[in-house]
Amino acid sequence: MPDVQSESRRTLLRAGGWAVPVIAVAATAPSAAASRNVACGTTTIPQANGTGTAGWVTSAAPGASTNNPTSAGWQSNSPAGLAIGTPHYRSFVDANTGANSVTVTATVTMNVSANTYYDIRFAVQAGKGYGGNVAGATCATKNATAIFDIGNGADAARQVLFVGHTQTPAVTGSVLIAPPESCTPGGARTSRAGYNGTQGVAYTTPIQTYFASAAGTVELRMRFFMPGGSVGAAGETPNTNNDDWYVKPTLVACRRSGG
Repeated sequence: MPDVQSESRRTLLRAGGWAVPVIAVAATAPSAAASRNVACGTTTIPQANGTGTAGWVTSAAPGASTNNPTSAGWQSNSPAGLAIGTPHYRSFVDANTGANSVTVTATVTMNVSANTYYDIRFAVQAGKGYGGNVAGATCATKNATAIFDIGNGADAARQVLFVGHTQTPAVTGSVLIAPPESCTPGGARTSRAGYNGTQGVAYTTPIQTYFASAAGTVELRMRFFMPGGSVGAAGETPNTNNDDWYVKPTLVACRRSGG
């Protein structure tokens, strides 16, 4: 099984009955200083050579019926403010989840070569999860958290690549991806993609490096934690007002150790 590297170990806080899972990492990899660029080969992470998004699997808990492909999955459309390009991964929760909190998980299996570094980054935007336009509806939305990692098996064996939130941090070091607001209380509201409160702006993560000591497979995973319930007026549909995520992961480069 490939090894993983990281700089820190974090544990996410619990809030009420719904908890974001523990974040942990495993062993240190060799220094990448004496490495050379090599072809990445065929992957299912979008990258400059145009490889596609086949192989990704989306699931939602509780219940696979809580999301459908138009709610969570790879999208080719361009909503207002989208700056990360297409295809991008969009996560938001359908109204039919009721008051339940939902975890949306997207995974893909990568083939890796021995003694190879994989440089990965993410372009990220968020949108306000406005509810329906019912009388008295507010512009309040609910915080949603995202965690991206790579590895196999339990959380403790995985390398964390990114932790972010739309309003309230779940852990120290989480990145605020504040979506832009476009809402009139009790009136028009439009979810627009953005970052730092500005439509059309994206956050790009620093490059994160995964090291594979042996040939095999490894799972890249993106998880989105969407709280349930409504925060607006009576009659506002529950779970239509947790914030939305737009993500584009990219395999930037591959490097072989040993010169």
